[in-house]
Amino acid sequence: MKKLRKYQEAAIKAIWHHIYNAQGYPLIVAPVGAGKSLIIAESIRQAQEKYARTKVIVLSHDKELLRQNAEELRLQYPEASFGFYCAGLGQKKLINDITFASIQSIHDKAMELDKTRRPNVVIVDECHLIPHNEETQYRRFINDCEALNPKMRVIGLTGTPYRSDSGHLCEGKGALFSSVAYEIAIAWMIEEGFLVKPATPKTTTQMDVSDVRTRNGDYIESQLQAAIDKQDVTEACVNEIVEHGKDRKRWLIFTAGTDHCEHVAAEIRSRGITCDGIHSKRSKSENEEAVAAFRRGDIQCLVNVAMLTTGFNVPEIDLLAFMRPTRSPVLYVQCIGRGIRPVYAKGMPLDTAEERLAAIASSGKADCMVLDFGGVIDALGCIDDIKVSKRQPNLDPKPKDEKKPQMRVCPACGEFNEMSAKHCVHCNHQLIADVVTLAEEADKKSALLSSDIEPEVLTVIDWTLKSYTKNAEGAKPVIKVTYHTYAGNIDEWICFEHQGFALQKAKKWHDLHMPEYKGCYPENTADALFLHKENATPYRMPATITAKKSGKFWEIIRKDFAAIESAEPLKVSYDLLY
Repeated sequence: MKKLRKYQEAAIKAIWHHIYNAQGYPLIVAPVGAGKSLIIAESIRQAQEKYARTKVIVLSHDKELLRQNAEELRLQYPEASFGFYCAGLGQKKLINDITFASIQSIHDKAMELDKTRRPNVVIVDECHLIPHNEETQYRRFINDCEALNPKMRVIGLTGTPYRSDSGHLCEGKGALFSSVAYEIAIAWMIEEGFLVKPATPKTTTQMDVSDVRTRNGDYIESQLQAAIDKQDVTEACVNEIVEHGKDRKRWLIFTAGTDHCEHVAAEIRSRGITCDGIHSKRSKSENEEAVAAFRRGDIQCLVNVAMLTTGFNVPEIDLLAFMRPTRSPVLYVQCIGRGIRPVYAKGMPLDTAEERLAAIASSGKADCMVLDFGGVIDALGCIDDIKVSKRQPNLDPKPKDEKKPQMRVCPACGEFNEMSAKHCVHCNHQLIADVVTLAEEADKKSALLSSDIEPEVLTVIDWTLKSYTKNAEGAKPVIKVTYHTYAGNIDEWICFEHQGFALQKAKKWHDLHMPEYKGCYPENTADALFLHKENATPYRMPATITAKKSGKFWEIIRKDFAAIESAEPLKVSYDLLY
C-alpha cells in the first residue's frame, strides 16, 4: 500500500466530510501529477472498509484511464473485487463490487443492475466531460442509477473544473456537482516540487486565425487546419522549435488536423530530427508503436492531433509546442499538463519541498519549455488562474473576448475621442499614432503562472459606476465599477447584497473609496449608488491602479488616490440603472 501525500489525505477526508455533512455531489479539483488514481483507489478502499460490499462504478471516457485507475486500485487494495465494463478492453462484467466502466459501453446498461448490484457510489474521472445537458450518455446513466438507488452519491475528479459551453461545473442550470470539496492548486504543486515550472519564451511566428469561426467556444477544426496548414508557416514554426529545442530531449507538438500533423512531422524529419505523428487516420498499431518509440526515447519528437491530451504520462517531455491555436481552457490546461510532470535525479531524497526542488534541478529537466504559436497563452491567461464565462453553443465569426477594442485617448487631457479624430476635441492635441489597444505588446513575454506576471501601474482617466444584475434566477444587483485607463477598461464588482467574502470585499472597497464614512455601509446596491450621486463627498476615483493582466482579465493589486494633474478636472460618469 502506498503512503499518501498529505494533500491526498486531505482530499479524501473532504470527500467523506461532504458526503456526510452536505447536500449534492462533491467535486475534487486535482491537476496533472496530483495522483487522482491514488485518491480514487484509497477512497474506494476506505468505503469498503467502512461498509463491506459497497458497490462502486468508476466511469471514464478513456480505456487507458480505466486501466491506470484499476492498476492503482490493485496496488493500493489487493483484496478488491473489480472488473471492467469496457468494449475497448475486451471485458463487459457487472458482477464485481467495483466496476471500471467506459461511458460509451455502459451508458444504457444501468437498468440491468439488480438490487444486489446497484451502485452506492459512482466516481467520474475527468468529470469536466459531463455536460449540464440531461440528454447525454453521462447524465442518462447517472439519472438511471439514481432511480435505482436514490441514496447513491457521485464523486467527480478533474484538473479543469469548467467547460467552454457552460462555465464552472458547480454553477448554472443543470450543474451536476454542488461544490468543490477540495482543490489542489497547480501553482502550489510547482512550489512544492511535485511539478516543474513552465518556461515561455516569446515566439516570433504567430498564426493568423482572424478569419476562423468558432463553435461551442473553440475553433472549427476544418477551418482552423485550412488557415494554418501552410508551408511557409510550418517552416517558420519548425525553425523556432529546432532553435529553442536544441538542448531539449523530448518534444511534443499539438497540431490542428491529420494533414497538418503529417506536414509538421515531415518538416521536422527534414531537419534530421527523429519524429513521428499520430492521428485518427493511422491504424491503432501504428499509433501505439509511435507512442512506444517516443516513451523509449527512440524518437525525439511526437506530433499529434487531439490524442495525447489526457492519460498520457511521459515525464521526460521538456518541450511543448502549440501549433494548434485553441480557445478551450480545458484543452489548454490539459496540453500544458503533458509537459510539467517532474523528473527527479536518482538517489536524491524527496521528503520535503526543498529536497524535491533540488532533485528536479539536478535531473536534467529543470523546467518545461512551452512555445505558443497560436496566441493561446495571451487569450486564455495563466493556467493557475483560468477565468471561464458561460458561452451558449453558437457559431460566431469570433468570440467576443478576442476582439481588441480600440479607442483614442488624449495623452494631454485624458478625453476620449472617435477613432477618426486627428486632434483632441477638448484640447486640440494631435492624436495621430496614439491608438490604444488591449493587445499585448509583441515583445512581451507571456506568463503561464500568475506569479510570473509583472504588475503595471495604470493611470485612471475616468470611471463609471453602474448597477448590474446577472441574467439568472435569484441574482442580486451588484455595482460594476469600470476604471478607464490607457490600457483599456478594467472592471471591478462590488457586492453589498451578497454574503461572506464578497460582502467583506465590498465593505473594504467602501472604506477605501469613501473614508469619511468608514464603517457606515450601504445596505444594497441602490443605496450605494444613491450615496455616490447625492453625497457631498462621493466615492473617490483613484489616480492610478496597480494591476496584473492574465489573458483578458485584470487583477487589481493597489490603488493610489493622489491628486490627478490635468488641464481641467476630469468628469466622473454616473449611470444609475436601478
